[in-house]
Amino acid sequence: MQVCIIAVIAASLALQDARAIVVTAPVWTCWLGIVVAPSAVLLSSLFVLRQTLADLRVGTKQQAEKRLSTRFLLHRIVWLVASLLVLTCFRWPEFVSAVSPTRLVSRPLVLLPVLLPLLGSWAILFSLESELDPATRQLGRWRFVLRRARQFVLLPLFAILLVVGWQDVVASLSPLFPNELSLAFVRILPLFAMMFFFPAMLRRMWQTRSLDAGALRERLELHGERLGLRSRDILVWETGRTVRNAAVAGIVDRWRYIFLSDGLLNDLSTKHVECVFLHEMGHIKNRHPLRLLVAALAVFALGMATISVTWASPHALAVVKIAAVAGMCAGILLFGRLAQLFELQADLWAASHSEGSHVEYLRAIASIAGDDPDARTWLHPSFQRRCEFILAGAETGKRWLRKQLWQSLFFVGVLLIWYGFLAGIACSG
Repeated sequence: MQVCIIAVIAASLALQDARAIVVTAPVWTCWLGIVVAPSAVLLSSLFVLRQTLADLRVGTKQQAEKRLSTRFLLHRIVWLVASLLVLTCFRWPEFVSAVSPTRLVSRPLVLLPVLLPLLGSWAILFSLESELDPATRQLGRWRFVLRRARQFVLLPLFAILLVVGWQDVVASLSPLFPNELSLAFVRILPLFAMMFFFPAMLRRMWQTRSLDAGALRERLELHGERLGLRSRDILVWETGRTVRNAAVAGIVDRWRYIFLSDGLLNDLSTKHVECVFLHEMGHIKNRHPLRLLVAALAVFALGMATISVTWASPHALAVVKIAAVAGMCAGILLFGRLAQLFELQADLWAASHSEGSHVEYLRAIASIAGDDPDARTWLHPSFQRRCEFILAGAETGKRWLRKQLWQSLFFVGVLLIWYGFLAGIACSG
């Protein structure tokens, strides 16, 4: 879901920059778009809710969840198509740019008919989520929606709006800069700022608290000291026990945090929590936070810039504009591939450093997987794949990872050349 939200937010703001300020389509088409498209998303969520509840009444929970994954995929496609229609055919960004007094006002307005249906669908699907997971029922409908928004929407929304809003401010002050070099340096300041302050942002946007003093914290801190890998704090990520996951954020010790969800701490044994902690240590050891940050800047920042340049150019052909969007989509998939390889690399490192060799680590992975070991996400391979990778052996895994990482880096280079080629065509006219 994260990849869809990031792509839609980025596309919304990039297409707004590409649109002319004068509205060339009838105003009623804009209003039609913001009524019809969100309604389709809400109706889709109602369909998912009713059909899955009907499956639960006549069949087993496992059978209903298998069908639910397909329905969620179709619902996601409906939301993506509806968002695309609002942004292109119904010309909503163009209309907002024409009626808004400043860019700082129009930026959030562009996203309203895209994000509000998503929040509404989560409110509708709360009944289904609470039926499948009793812990969700304790949250209440609107707390559930708020947690989802904080988990999936708030962070990418804030980061992208910060970068784009800063570009607007710098553009209005461009006459004050003596040359293009100083202007370019000021433009990228938010990117450097987020490199250091992103962990603190994440700590504030997610509901977190320091892990209580006790035996578990002492053991985790002992692992960090033994391995020479330090962090500023170990935090509990409050999710109402609806999430079993962990994360690490920060490229330097002083600003690095390790997050352990409350669901993970509640459901897993102390040994298995230690194994998950070692996995996060594996990310730190292999410098994955820094590498993912560089990859994100290359994929998302340069991708948004290329889309904005090509769509704003009056000389660029339609095929060039489509190729820019296709490049951004390929970049998003490539970033996900890199993240999955880094997960396997952290698994391999953690399994070799866990007590009881890789056996205990495999048990910890099985505990997190729950009833669906084949489930995979944009950034994570399936638990079944992770277990198979560890069982293949350390040497075999290292050789395979080395080959796959070099291939991914090659494709990142090809993508950057593609971005530059398309921007050159658009600027040359």
